[in-house]
Amino acid sequence: MSVVYLALALGKLLIIMKAMYTLRGWVFICLVLSTPLFAADCMASGLAASFVFESSLDTIPLVEDSKDESKSGKEGEIIKRIEAGGISLPLRTNKIEGSMSIIGGIPTELQFGKLWLQMVELQQTSGRKQLQIQGSAELQEFEVFADDYDENRHFFLSQYNRNHFEYALKEFPRINSLFRITRMEVWVTNDSSGVEGRLRDIVALADVGEAEILHSPDKINKPKIPFAPDLNGTALPENRANGLYYKMLDASEDRALSSTVSVLQGEVMDLEEAKDFEVGRARLLSLSEYSFHPELGFVSLNVNLRPNQILGVSYQYTYKGEVYTVGEFSTDESFRTDSLGMLFVKLLKSSTPRVDLPTWDLMMKNVYAIGAFQVGREGFELDVFYEDSDEGAKRFLPEGKLKETPLVKVLNFDNLNAQGDPLPDGFFDFVPGLTINTQTGRIMFPVIEPFGSSLAKQLDNPDLIRKYTYPQLYDSNLAQAKEFTELNRFKIAGSFKSSVSSVISLGAFNVPEGSVRVKAGGRLLKEGVDYEVDYNIGRVKILNDLILNSGTPINISIED
Repeated sequence: MSVVYLALALGKLLIIMKAMYTLRGWVFICLVLSTPLFAADCMASGLAASFVFESSLDTIPLVEDSKDESKSGKEGEIIKRIEAGGISLPLRTNKIEGSMSIIGGIPTELQFGKLWLQMVELQQTSGRKQLQIQGSAELQEFEVFADDYDENRHFFLSQYNRNHFEYALKEFPRINSLFRITRMEVWVTNDSSGVEGRLRDIVALADVGEAEILHSPDKINKPKIPFAPDLNGTALPENRANGLYYKMLDASEDRALSSTVSVLQGEVMDLEEAKDFEVGRARLLSLSEYSFHPELGFVSLNVNLRPNQILGVSYQYTYKGEVYTVGEFSTDESFRTDSLGMLFVKLLKSSTPRVDLPTWDLMMKNVYAIGAFQVGREGFELDVFYEDSDEGAKRFLPEGKLKETPLVKVLNFDNLNAQGDPLPDGFFDFVPGLTINTQTGRIMFPVIEPFGSSLAKQLDNPDLIRKYTYPQLYDSNLAQAKEFTELNRFKIAGSFKSSVSSVISLGAFNVPEGSVRVKAGGRLLKEGVDYEVDYNIGRVKILNDLILNSGTPINISIED
């Protein structure tokens, strides 16, 4: 422990200041001492009769609450004011850690003629507790409900990919698809991650590459014969799937953002911003910030998007040996040299999502985070339950023709036995890359709306459909869907063995807001972007998958 003393003599008054650096941070003490003769003189003259405080260099009185006591001196007295209570000392530095608002002390004002002296005897009653999180495999339990899907994080690349998702996984682990992505760029606006990257003006078009389901079918020409049909004659996504992309190329040769927006909103196109298109300055995500499934055609981000962020993509894929493109790539020769010119990309999420528009269906609502990272098959268990108000959690629906079929089978999570043979055995099929992402610990139902239309198709009674399905999860935003608490009865629960967890307990409740700091590999993380804190129950949740996947030790400091 470091100790520094400073003594100052003012006539018969001796001022001693002591500064100590302890494990709890810096402690500062300032004491006013006098000789017995001087004290007697003061008492006799009435200068200090009202003030009696005892202290020492080794013992500091602590103030446990915010109640303050104060006394003021009279005219002619040396001691003008003396208080005891909580003191707030905001510090404009991070060198001294801990909230300086939790302090007990005795501030004092003295006057010696024209000399005014302000002093304080105090102790910082708060410190910081350090936690370091490192890998150590242990069995952990999880429980998530139907309304806990991973919002604003996973997106289908087109309506075609969404419509063919269930068909492609009908006989998983074999994927019935000739679609294979070979190249992709992902753009995000209003990025506050602090990560440097290539910036570019983008025009994200909702209908580019779409042939069947359009935002504005009355304003965009669609060919009667699909430009690129699949084996069943359904149009594949491509820039030439409708006339929007090439019409924009002809009208915006200068690649200026302002003139492009004017064309989009003009009489010829008559499109609406935030509905049919979005514009903005966007950052190109690095390959480590997202992943995509090449055959199923969806992209997954490491961090959930905020409601006002725009997500745009460009991608290239092959189908039966032919190459098809949606959007434009910044690395293409025709766009690479002009860093100021804008790019046309495919809009996956707008700044103001609307549930009545086709892009709402591009956000996947069948992916759930169970809080595990780098999870293995060993020790992993998962089941789906229905919370019956009378009988508790059940693996089956209470009534109807499905009452004897495990929900894990009803929702297409059980097609294989433990050896991988196509024989259902009543247990979750652990298929890396399909039903579970072993790196991020996210499970994905092989159906688009597991607790909505996918379940309704298997119920033959309209009354049972109304009673047991939860369509609001898919046709309303999540905040509105959560209001239907009587329908939120499906639970996904189980256990896993993992060395990494996204949820970390602080070991304390009612933690002071703003008192938690998180570092990974020495880098200070950003609250709200890389992690979030529930201060009431004392829990940190890491939001950035890249941090957890890297295996970097996580250090958390908490004020106590």
